[in-house]
Amino acid sequence: MHLNKKRSNRFIVKLALILLLITLGQFLGCFATTNCYTARTLAPGKVALTPGLDYLALMDNEGKVHLNTRSFALPSLGVAAGLPFRFETAIRWYLIKTFEGALRWQVNPRTFKWFDVSANFHVGTFHLGLLNYLKIGFTIDKQLGPIIPYLSYYRYRYNLSINQKEDLFDSNRVLVFGVGIPFKSDMIIPEVNYFLPAGYREKYMYFSIGVRISVPRVK
Repeated sequence: MHLNKKRSNRFIVKLALILLLITLGQFLGCFATTNCYTARTLAPGKVALTPGLDYLALMDNEGKVHLNTRSFALPSLGVAAGLPFRFETAIRWYLIKTFEGALRWQVNPRTFKWFDVSANFHVGTFHLGLLNYLKIGFTIDKQLGPIIPYLSYYRYRYNLSINQKEDLFDSNRVLVFGVGIPFKSDMIIPEVNYFLPAGYREKYMYFSIGVRISVPRVK
């Protein structure tokens, strides 16, 4: 009983921190989305909260990284749930104007220990429908001691409207480098995104840090 109460208190503290992120997000803008997950999907019935801080820096045309002073740390809030057959579904709210849903599948069996691979499908909307997007890619990770480094590759397609003729799916690309760091029953996930937008010479690098907080089962 004492152990369950201690776990509940820790979970309440985590929820309070998430509410603080929501409050901060009311004053910030929008950006290109990040991921903050390894290739491993949640087991069936498992649920995790997925808050994060994103878009901490930008890289200019000369390769120099600068802090983004307009929105130094943009909070996001999400939840992910494990499904049968190594599927995982998730929804995330990038405060306050971007919503994104995701469906991921861990390709390899969980008994395969050499590495993990997942296929990832995201669909979302910027600024409450003014710009829609599709993001498709894969993630590969490898357990190295207590940490899980991972690499992801994605292609973007914007303006998924039947009235929009522009198709940028084949030219918008992003590389993602990150590492999952277990912390008790949770995981801290710092991540770097390298974004190459279509039709522009600029290349952007932005950083984020996400957390996967295990939700206690209700008995």
